[in-house]
Amino acid sequence: MKNLIILYCCLFFVNSYGQNFGEQQVISMEVTNNTNVFAIDINGDTTIDVFTFSSIDNKLVWFNNTDGLGTFGSEEIINDSLILPRDAFLADIDDDGDIDVVVVSRNPEYVKKLAWYENIDGLGTFGEEQIISVDDFDFLSLSTADIDNDGDIDIFASVFKKLIWFENMDGQGSFNSGIIISDSEDGFKYLYNYPVDIDGDNDIDIISASYYDEIIWYENTDGQGTFGVENIITINNLDIVKDIFAADLDGDGDMDVLSASRNDGKIAWYENTDGLGTFGEQQLISGPEEQYAFSVVAADIDNDGDMDVISGRGDDFVSWYENTDGMGNFSEATIISTEVDGVTSVFAVDINNDGYIDVLSASFFDNKIAWYENMGELSINEFDKTNINIYPNPVKNTLQISIENNITIKYIQVFDVVGKLLLQTNSTNQLDVSAFASGLLFVKIATDKGVVVKKIIKE
Repeated sequence: MKNLIILYCCLFFVNSYGQNFGEQQVISMEVTNNTNVFAIDINGDTTIDVFTFSSIDNKLVWFNNTDGLGTFGSEEIINDSLILPRDAFLADIDDDGDIDVVVVSRNPEYVKKLAWYENIDGLGTFGEEQIISVDDFDFLSLSTADIDNDGDIDIFASVFKKLIWFENMDGQGSFNSGIIISDSEDGFKYLYNYPVDIDGDNDIDIISASYYDEIIWYENTDGQGTFGVENIITINNLDIVKDIFAADLDGDGDMDVLSASRNDGKIAWYENTDGLGTFGEQQLISGPEEQYAFSVVAADIDNDGDMDVISGRGDDFVSWYENTDGMGNFSEATIISTEVDGVTSVFAVDINNDGYIDVLSASFFDNKIAWYENMGELSINEFDKTNINIYPNPVKNTLQISIENNITIKYIQVFDVVGKLLLQTNSTNQLDVSAFASGLLFVKIATDKGVVVKKIIKE
């Protein structure tokens, strides 16, 4: 039956299988029923490593990108006795410049925990579990961000009937007991959350999605973690939400919202019409024949300066949709891979350090963590990238940009390692990066000759 579904769906895709992407490269098939995949530099060698977890194996693990080109080592165990982890996130919790792990879990005896693990040497050796909350909330999912603008990483948690945040009190990983943003009689109203600046006031707001059909957001009214009333993004237009994401899809400088929903197969987006958090109607990206949408992210796949969309599906497709005009009009799906069995998570990042955004997937039934090399050409003409230089690297405060041979800069963007836009500016000879957190950053320079992506290390 599965083969018939694949054959049926393929008839509707105008782009050929594997276009722009290489063959599937398996990282692991040893983590049973993994549901999420993340990629970030875990061991401080400036290459992108991979993290996943399993609620069956009760494992948190990571894989070292041994050569920076996408050759991965065997699993490195962070914890293999954590019972039923539900969600995990990677962030620098103790402000020491390396990546730690935050996780929520619930074991069969109903012990409900939010905890974190310190990357004790910056090389991927993790310490003992440090409890943030136990048995106070029934945790569902989590994310991290600097919610109160004090320079350290706090935690958003979706829990049964509540959306809350935990303040990092000392910047070292000592947290308060939780501050409730909103509560509801609906137990799964806040199933997923995504932190982002929705209204353009330079603080972190929060998007939340219910299990069924609702996506909402809450304004951080004072920039210190006081949240306002519920604002509707969409309601009664989705059937079982599985993922949400935020990105500037129409090139107007504000954050729009993406959703993936399982039962209706929708990959859709919602325009932030005024930059202040007023959202337009649902705009479908996926076609009517596409099924079981589980995961969605946005990234510039074709290096043309706008955000494309990548999806993972339970009917065994990893695909991407080109943003054809930079204003949120998308092509039909281009299949990246069908060599997956029940995709639950996709992630987009440059794995092999070639300036192109690659794609990772986690699939439930075959236990695969895999990645796919972006082999595609730039959508505008290539040019001699040595004519653009960025220095110093590493950098502490100011990046200098050197340009030769009559090249004109159209705009410059700075992204973090998970694809979040940190800065966008017009033609300039220098960038102030002093306010950004330490770690790997990507500087995208769009010119009249083409697009260059440079990696820098922020000290």
